[in-house]
Amino acid sequence: MCQIALGCSRAAHQTALRGASKPNPQLAALTPKILLGCSHAAHQTALRGASKPNPQLAALTPKVRAFVERSAALCLPEHVHVCDGSDAEASALLSLMQQQGTLKRLPKYDNW
Repeated sequence: MCQIALGCSRAAHQTALRGASKPNPQLAALTPKILLGCSHAAHQTALRGASKPNPQLAALTPKVRAFVERSAALCLPEHVHVCDGSDAEASALLSLMQQQGTLKRLPKYDNW
């Protein structure tokens, strides 16, 4: 039942992730659509389905969620955070970026 395609291309992963409007004969031959042999681990994870669904992504509309999933598969981020726009979240993100060295607090200015 499970077939494996080795040496697949990145384009094949993207097509499988977004779902082709016309079936691709190469992808149609893959029963579970698991493509192995590619260095893009995020593609493999997205195709297999994540072990734990992200509750932040589940709250998004289907089109937005699909866009985020495709973008994450392409860009390979360490994690995905969906902003809710709260003051607590903004403060936490600013503190995190300051700890990482991305931002530097300017003491003469009230910039956060």
